[in-house]
Amino acid sequence: STSMGQRTFDTGHDITIKALINAFANKNLTVLTVEKDVGFVMAEGSQFLNNDALQNIYKERNAKYGGVGMGKLIPNVKLKITTNLYEKENNRTLIKMKINTVHQYCMVFDGGTFKKWPFKKLEESKCPPPPKMVSLWYQQLWDEIEKSIFMQRETILE
Repeated sequence: STSMGQRTFDTGHDITIKALINAFANKNLTVLTVEKDVGFVMAEGSQFLNNDALQNIYKERNAKYGGVGMGKLIPNVKLKITTNLYEKENNRTLIKMKINTVHQYCMVFDGGTFKKWPFKKLEESKCPPPPKMVSLWYQQLWDEIEKSIFMQRETILE
């Protein structure tokens, strides 16, 4: 699964890179590469949505597919995130972010927790990340970047 998003922030290149690294750390993602001069940051790690968010996604999927067949499964994936930063006029920075997933296994909600689908290994096509899941990854990362920028500005002001 691949998606892409972009946002422009009213901060310079250095503050934006720090905010991006902090956002990844706050989501328990490991930063693999930082190429500050060319504006490239790459991170990876387990998907970071909490159990409540996963349950909501699961319930929506069950409602859509009637709780039968593969519609009741959601994926457990590893994320690989690449970002490119572009300096813009007036001390602004554009971030282009791409989230790739590496399918690990399908999960089913059972007894209040998510468990590995027990019957057989299913390929990614049987339980791809639903659009809501992908959207939440982006939303939470953008929120983390904004929080980090805010904290850096507050620190500078003090």
